[in-house]
Amino acid sequence: EDGPHWAATQIDFLVKLFPLVKPGGYYIIEDISQKTRGAKVFHEQPKESLPPAALEILEGNDALWIDASSGHRAWDEWARIAHNHVQDRTHHNSYCLVIKKRDRPLKPMQINFGAGAMDPGSIIKEDITEQEVDNFQKASSE
Repeated sequence: EDGPHWAATQIDFLVKLFPLVKPGGYYIIEDISQKTRGAKVFHEQPKESLPPAALEILEGNDALWIDASSGHRAWDEWARIAHNHVQDRTHHNSYCLVIKKRDRPLKPMQINFGAGAMDPGSIIKEDITEQEVDNFQKASSE
């Protein structure tokens, strides 16, 4: 999505366009900004800020928040040129949200915490049968 960089518009586009993404496909919102409230609604406080349809998309699929300024080769020059959009390494307009549309059903949430989280033996493999995938894909296309 490379529409207007205002949070409200990014939300509207997400809700209207995400249904067109095929299972397993990606929807990317780029240039999410602190200044236009995008970072707040998509990353910091989604449950309090997003409308139910947008929140359902984020929680029902695989979403990844990216700070695209990490490792920027010309950070100082970019910050100088884009001074209206760049305050510092935390407050800028170069965040992205990548959402992969699930092609398999979500499994129950499992959280590793404490000492067990550092134990390689505690890694959980998500086993899903082909029938579950077929049923999910059929339901998603209806």
